[in-house]
Amino acid sequence: MVGHCGAWSALTYRIASVLCPRTSDEGGLASILTLAQVTRAVAQNLHVETEVPGGARLRFESACGGKPHLRLIREGISTEMNATLYETSGKEQTMADQAISLICTVRDEADNIAALLDSMLAQSRLPDEIVINDCGSRDTTAAIVAQYAARTPRIRLIAGGCNIASGRNHAIEQAAGPLIACTDAGLVLDRYWLERIIAPLCAGHADHVGGFFCAAPRSRFELALGATNYRDADEIDADALFALWQSMAFRKAVWQAVGGFPEWLSHCEDVVFDRAVSRAGYRRAFVADALVYFRPRSSMRAFARQYVLYARGDGIAGLWPLRHAIRYGTYTTLLLLLTVGWRAPRWRGLVAALLLIGGMAYTHRPYRRLWRATRQLSPADRALTLALVPVIRVTGDGAKMLGYPLGILRRFWR
Repeated sequence: MVGHCGAWSALTYRIASVLCPRTSDEGGLASILTLAQVTRAVAQNLHVETEVPGGARLRFESACGGKPHLRLIREGISTEMNATLYETSGKEQTMADQAISLICTVRDEADNIAALLDSMLAQSRLPDEIVINDCGSRDTTAAIVAQYAARTPRIRLIAGGCNIASGRNHAIEQAAGPLIACTDAGLVLDRYWLERIIAPLCAGHADHVGGFFCAAPRSRFELALGATNYRDADEIDADALFALWQSMAFRKAVWQAVGGFPEWLSHCEDVVFDRAVSRAGYRRAFVADALVYFRPRSSMRAFARQYVLYARGDGIAGLWPLRHAIRYGTYTTLLLLLTVGWRAPRWRGLVAALLLIGGMAYTHRPYRRLWRATRQLSPADRALTLALVPVIRVTGDGAKMLGYPLGILRRFWR
């Protein structure tokens, strides 16, 4: 927004309908400040107020040479809102058309929810509301969110849903904005994440947008795990990438049209949702610099359990059958080669060469990523970290091969 009075008054702008996040019976939106009111306020350095539902007032404050403010005044308490001016260019456009609801479903996240909320409130473009859906937390997660909500009217705490997908659907149902931005617990948002991920929606270029995620490791194992299992942005094929829940934005109308997130799935619901959006013909976009940061699993056991559950979700949803078949075939071939090398000494050289070539092909990208990421480590620590790559690969594959048939059995028995 321009801070000079003359430049402001020379343009045709309209400021309209902001979210009133703490009042559910307002229909979510305030009434409109007209173009004439805003123009007069900018030109004369005035404050303009209008009544809004719920017995509150909406005040537009203009200051020459400074940034204008929009405040919601209720019961004597003044709260600064996320005001944005949109150029109309002959076609009237209201702020209601681009109001953003940032949603997140949580359960038992007391150890990390504050970091997530802090990063939400530090966004370069603040959402009009933040809807946190507590899905039956047994710890102090809900209490922590309630403390934030008491201090910040922008945050709303709700409860509902019996699993991740139903909790997300419930949060979206309760959201007032037509644009939905989604993230997950256990993450920290980059300061510019929201601004970047909703840009294609606001510009009318896309209906469903996926962002990216980066590992934020705290140990050598987490560093190795992040580099082994998660690609860098320059390795991504934007056309083939599925928008994952950790970093996603879409129009609420799209969510309604495809029937929401599949509540019969406990995992992989974001992939199924993304595929439904694609099949329905909606426009998709990928924004590589819309980043969220996550901490990889801190132990091999936790990592293996995570991948068992992911593969189980694949089996239930019927996802990636060819990919899983190739994995089973690869490890069957590996066992055959090891058997040949054990029982036929004259073939051991050939077997060893094949295993070396196959291992290098399977691990060269993780090693390339990890080599760059370990530059600051001592030689000994670097060697130990690099040695974890094949162990992580084999553990992850074993977990997937265990989880996938469990999911298939569940799919046929549910």
